[in-house]
Amino acid sequence: MAKHIFVFGSPGSGKSVFSAALAKEAAKQKKRTIIVSGDIVIPMLPFFSGNSDTVGLGLLCAGEITPQSVAESVKVIKEYPDIGVMGLQFDNYPVSITSDQLLRISKQLDEIVDLVVWDGSSDMNTVFNQTMSENTDISVCILTADRKGFLFYENHRQMIRDKKNCFFLEGLAKPYSLYENLHVRVGGIKGRLYYGREIGNICMEGGL
Repeated sequence: MAKHIFVFGSPGSGKSVFSAALAKEAAKQKKRTIIVSGDIVIPMLPFFSGNSDTVGLGLLCAGEITPQSVAESVKVIKEYPDIGVMGLQFDNYPVSITSDQLLRISKQLDEIVDLVVWDGSSDMNTVFNQTMSENTDISVCILTADRKGFLFYENHRQMIRDKKNCFFLEGLAKPYSLYENLHVRVGGIKGRLYYGREIGNICMEGGL
């Protein structure tokens, strides 16, 4: 059975970049990994897969969810054969994807990979976020040490505090960030992520 990790947090904090970095690290350990992107506003599947003809979660959920249909919906990254991606396309997802459908997909993924990274959005009211928040082994909450990060935490404080095995990271860290304030507010930050330009340089150098 696969281990399931849910990544969520404040807008623009680097959730998808962290998910990709986590998948790459797992691949180094020869673990088959799938990133499932659930952002409706900015679908990440074209970004991850490098094309727009990959079957998205919308088309998958519009039909019967079977082992074959799930496997066919996984786009394997050419440079990293142990990493696959699933997600939403810009124009082919239904108005609603149900929690039951997501759980059926999760069950099918258990049979084919070692790790599933559920890359959530900053909207905790989506079915994707609510379902994965309650049905994964580990959660990673990424917060920017600015007004957006503090507001996100305050708006979802109870939900976050009720979660077991939830780790906090500061996203898009800058030298002038309110790191200490955020560290005190949430009760402990486990680590800091590079800010955008540094991530871009590292990716270009192949060192993510």
